[in-house]
Formats: sequence, C-alpha cells, structure tokens
Amino acid sequence: MNALLTGLRALGPARLAGIAVAGLGLLCLFGLLMLRAGNEPMALLYGDLDLRDSAQVTEQLTHQHIPFHIAGGGTQVLVPASMVAQARVSLAMEGLPTGGSVGYEIFDRSDGFAATEFQQRINQTRALEGELARTIRAIRGVRGVRVHLVLPQREPFARTSQDAQASVLLSMAGPGRLDREGVQAILNLVAAAVPGLRPDNIAVVDNRGDLLARAGSPLAPGQKIGGDSQHASAEEIRQATELRLARAVEEMLEKSLGPGKVRAEAAVRMSFDRVNQTEERYDPDGQVPRSTQSVNASSKTTDANSTVTVQNNLPNADAGNTGSGSQEARQEETTNYEISKTVRTLIREQPQIDRISLAVMVDGVTKTGPDGKSLWQPRSRASPRW
Repeated sequence: MNALLTGLRALGPARLAGIAVAGLGLLCLFGLLMLRAGNEPMALLYGDLDLRDSAQVTEQLTHQHIPFHIAGGGTQVLVPASMVAQARVSLAMEGLPTGGSVGYEIFDRSDGFAATEFQQRINQTRALEGELARTIRAIRGVRGVRVHLVLPQREPFARTSQDAQASVLLSMAGPGRLDREGVQAILNLVAAAVPGLRPDNIAVVDNRGDLLARAGSPLAPGQKIGGDSQHASAEEIRQATELRLARAVEEMLEKSLGPGKVRAEAAVRMSFDRVNQTEERYDPDGQVPRSTQSVNASSKTTDANSTVTVQNNLPNADAGNTGSGSQEARQEETTNYEISKTVRTLIREQPQIDRISLAVMVDGVTKTGPDGKSLWQPRSRASPRW
C-alpha cells in the first residue's frame, strides 16, 4: 500500500488529474451507453442466422462496445435502432455474417507447414463449397444453401478418371419455390465453378424434400443437359408450369402492391396425349380448268329421184323437182376441272393445357392510427391499386 501511494505521489498532481479525468470520461461514456441501451428501442440487425454466425456477430459487437440482445433462440441479433447501419457496416468489413459457411478465408488461418496434403485438399473443398453457397444464397427467395462436392483424385498410373459430382440443398424463404429457370441457373453456376463438373452430375433438392434436378437426367423437357437424352416426367413438367404461372402473377402484382404483399398458387390440368392428325380440305370455289377438248362434226347426204313419170318427161321438168337427202351437225366440248385441295398434317408432341386454376392472396394495408401506432386494415375491393 505504501508503495502504491509512493508511486502515485511520484506521478505528480498534473498526471493524477489527467488520469482522474480520463477515468471519469470512461465512466460517463459507459453510463451513456447503458442509458441509451435502456431507453432506445432495439431493432433487428440480422435474422435467421446460423448459430455459428450468431456467435461471431455477437463477439464482434462486444469488441466494438455495441450493446445487443439475442432473440429467436440465438437466430436473431438486435441492436439499438440508431446503431443498425453502423453495426452492419462494421460487420461487413469483417466479412460477417458468412451464412454458416466457410469460404476462401479458411486459408487466412493457415497452420503453416503442419498441415498435411489431405488437410489442404479438404480445406480446398470446404472453401469451394462455402463460396458456392454464398453465391447461390444471393438468389431471390433462397434463405440457406448446403453444397456438397465430390472431387475425385486421380490415382497414379490410373487409366480412367471419375467425374466430379455435386449435390445442392436449398432452403427457401417462406412458401417460395424455384421455377425451372432458377434451377437451371443453379446447375450452370455450380458446373461452371467446379472443374470437371457437368450439369447432369448435379442433384438439387429443396427443404421440402422435392427433387428439383435429378443427377443423370436433363432438366428441361426436350432439352439435353450433358450427354443424356431422357426427358422430364409429366409431373415435373406440370409442376414447372404451375410455378412459372404463379411467379408471373406475383411479379406482376408486386409492382403495384409491393414486395412480399402477394401470394399466388396455380393448378394446371394438362394433357400429355400425342396427337397425329391429317386433314384434307376441298374448296369448291377454287376451280381450275385442267384440260379442254372440243369436237365439231357435220354431214350432208342428197339422193336423186330415179322414178320415171310423165311429169319427168316434160320440158323443164327438173325445175320444181327436189331431191331427197339428210343433213347432220354435231358439236361436243369437254372441260375437266381441278378442285383446290389442302392437305394438313398436325403432330402435337408437347403437352396441352386443358385448364388453369389460379388463387391469389394479397396483404392488407398498414396505416398509422390516431395514437401513432401502425394498424393493419384489409384491402378494399374498390382500391385503385387492386
């Protein structure tokens, strides 16, 4: 105790005053922060966090002396409303949140020469899976992604090599689903990022257990992916059509109602019968002469009168005598007409939509009440925006 007092006296009055002022300032700062944290409402910083991300975010907030609360079983982090932007910027500088996946930053914490070749290969696979998951998560409607890669290593003196394979598990936000174009985009994205990986070696499954893309078969009907020639099943075509119609309706209405304010479901009844129809039509008004044949014939026959009478022997007896004879005239014309004919062959191999049932649900309107609180009201049928 005497040594401590001796040391303080050695500092002098000026230094002791400075230390006292600094300590008092820190106490005031902590008191202000606690006061603001107690009075200022808390706002959501991040939600639907992985527990690993939640731990990293809270650790970083502690280092930056930003008060926070944890809710939702550790999946939500709340901070004072006035510090949300500052906290997000500071966390983004640290690469947080990562979405529960590890990317190429795994090599920043390298173990040096202690890591074996097996560990380096596993870290490379983990980093590639994490980077793909982060990229796919940026797609609209995708909440979480798990990517599994199988990158075979060619053994020494081996003549054949195995193809790379991948599987993707998608967790969609709410009731949203990916249509066929979105699944095709994920297949192309993963195949282009992994060396030696073909789209037909990728399987895509969502969190409902629905198979969106089957490994070893193409995705789009009639379209080849890789080297396979199989086609999508009738059920997959029907589901893809329903998703495309529902998505088109939602995108159209969200432009006026706002994002997330509309939900659409479509049910399609389709006919997958293969139709081969041949039709012949004749046009009686479209007559065209094909050939014309004309025949003109005439004949005339006259026989003299050979009887002997007194009258025939008189002078000028032949003046009033008329001989007998025959006269014939014939005219014949034949015209052959060709009637116009149309032969039409219709082959329908694509499915035909017989009926479409569409259900649309829209959210109400949030208005400010007399007390300043937000009130939800159902949307009126006479609303000009609906």
